[in-house]
Amino acid sequence: MDNYTTAETAWKLKEKGFPQPEPQKGQIWHGKEGAYQVMAFQGENSFVNESTVYCHRVGSTQVFDMPLNLFEKFVYAPTPADILKELGKDYNLSFFEGLFYCVWDNLMGEAYSHENPAEACALAYMDK
Repeated sequence: MDNYTTAETAWKLKEKGFPQPEPQKGQIWHGKEGAYQVMAFQGENSFVNESTVYCHRVGSTQVFDMPLNLFEKFVYAPTPADILKELGKDYNLSFFEGLFYCVWDNLMGEAYSHENPAEACALAYMDK
């Protein structure tokens, strides 16, 4: 899961006001039992009905229905693109010598680095 934040970082982002979207296909959400991915089948909408979502636990192939209201107890694991969108146009992401750098202002700005691009962007968001 190199393209998503860890559970710890996702909770910190939420505390800092990072938006928690409605569950959509492909998203990763962290709960007490681990990470879950929202699924869909054969092009169907992610929602089984208005109150249930198809999910699977990351690392497992077993798919199950999860009540939508359970997502209130979960936290969204954003991607680098999600975080950059919230940071705004003055931030960018680059890769150099094994690390990702989320940089504010290309000329003389602060740089936040991590092996995971989402974690690098999260560091910038938490310092904003």
